[in-house]
Amino acid sequence: MTLPVWSSMLAGIADSEIIVAVRIEGRPVAKERPRRGKGGRFYTPRSTKEGEAWIAHHLGAAMTGPPATGEVGMRCYFSVGGRRVDIDNLLKSLLDAANGVVWADDSQCSRILAERSPDSPEHTQVVIYSVEDAE
Repeated sequence: MTLPVWSSMLAGIADSEIIVAVRIEGRPVAKERPRRGKGGRFYTPRSTKEGEAWIAHHLGAAMTGPPATGEVGMRCYFSVGGRRVDIDNLLKSLLDAANGVVWADDSQCSRILAERSPDSPEHTQVVIYSVEDAE
């Protein structure tokens, strides 16, 4: 199976355990803090909503089977092109974007391995796999 990710991400994961593997070109999306609007109500910034929809689109397009029903693991690589961005905010966007696409809820994700790099061009690589029999 040829996947658009580098080989170290796949170490220890059998092809049959992979739910989705994808490389998303463009600037990785970091989750922004909720904003306080008129009347004191909080809302998610438009750029965060649009970024998560963009990620969800790419994850959905790369899916070859149904969404996961059990526990999953995720390995991520974020190439941020020299920007200063918190890796936890990159992960939050990715986890939230996968809700309803790769899994029912991000609480199913019980393992995460993530790396941020200043490399260019900017992109995100992700492998999501079943942990039922993995590792």
